[in-house]
Amino acid sequence: MTRRYVADHKYSGLLFVLVFMMYTLVYMTKNCYSAAMASIVDAGIMTKSQTGLIAACFYLVYAPFQIIGGLAADKYSPYKLILIGMIGGGIANLLIYFTQNYIAMIIIWSLNAIVQFGIWPSTFKIVSTQLSPDHRVKSSLYISLSNVSGLLLSYLCAICISNWKNNFLVSALVLFSFSLVFFFMYKKIENKMEEMPVLETTKRNESPKAEHSFFYLMLKAGLPFLMLVAMIQTMLNLGLKSLTPVMLMESYDSISPKLANGLNIILIIASPLGLFIAKNRFFQKFNTVSVIAIFLMLAIPLLAVITFLGRVDLLFIVLALTIMMVVLTAISTMFSYISLAFGVYGRSGTVSGLINCMASLGIVLANYVFASLADWKGWGITTECWLWIGIFALVCALVTIPIWKKFRKMSPEEK
Repeated sequence: MTRRYVADHKYSGLLFVLVFMMYTLVYMTKNCYSAAMASIVDAGIMTKSQTGLIAACFYLVYAPFQIIGGLAADKYSPYKLILIGMIGGGIANLLIYFTQNYIAMIIIWSLNAIVQFGIWPSTFKIVSTQLSPDHRVKSSLYISLSNVSGLLLSYLCAICISNWKNNFLVSALVLFSFSLVFFFMYKKIENKMEEMPVLETTKRNESPKAEHSFFYLMLKAGLPFLMLVAMIQTMLNLGLKSLTPVMLMESYDSISPKLANGLNIILIIASPLGLFIAKNRFFQKFNTVSVIAIFLMLAIPLLAVITFLGRVDLLFIVLALTIMMVVLTAISTMFSYISLAFGVYGRSGTVSGLINCMASLGIVLANYVFASLADWKGWGITTECWLWIGIFALVCALVTIPIWKKFRKMSPEEK
């Protein structure tokens, strides 16, 4: 079995830049409702629960389709799956711009989730297998910054564009335009690709029990526990980012929607520091899951500080939230290593899709369940829930450490 990749470093770097820009713009358009939430709620157009439900419906549909997307990315052309997602996403954003009906918005945004089923798994598949071998590990980490840059762009658009509906028009035009750029640039780079053999992990003389089926690999790696951690990490990471503007507005009288979004941008800008901290040589002494556990240990006291929301000075809360974003981004970075570890089995796209599926469920909980809980019980109970969920994630990571160590020792690349 063979796969195509870019051997030339120049074109490999160009492919990474192309994919990074593509996913930044896609991620920007996926967060239109979250970024505009403070303005929509402040104007009385929708409640927190209603805006949260629209965002939640997107990720509730998006989550199971990520599994399909992961399998498709390992079997079909990731480039075609990305184009389908971008064009479909552009159409969905354009339809939202022209509709005022709440139910119609939910349906359209849910359909948007379906057409984007293969974008992230295909993105990770390209980065982990089609780049030059020298570029793959670093690029698999740096691609996670596209989430941050995309989210930052979405909030900047929310601040700069007066009418929240215009966010969707801008998003549609961006997706349509860049899909053309992606089409022509990828075709140009594809002509420079060469063939590379894929490592066969199963030998003919092995018994069926010894066969490295995907289910077998999942259990051996402790992937079910790690998927729970991924869900909680995303729940806290993107949940805090999307809910922070409304949370600060309702907890401190002096905060306006624009100031709340401005403070949220500080959190988003600071979060990439987590990637560079995670890459520090100090953490290279530990296995991937151990590093995740270390960062979760750091997150617990920060979550405890956030439970004092509204009772302590705003500066302490913003500082705790900022450091929390850095820590959670570091954890997210480590999940790129988790997916990359399955590349030797030709399953990096599948694992990336599974992790993204659980992460999407985490966003559903953050955008709707926690928004509804805040409406019902207030931010005090909501922040306490975040603390206990963080503790549960730490327990899952600690349980997985010895399982992951054993899995990495049996990996062909480790022999």
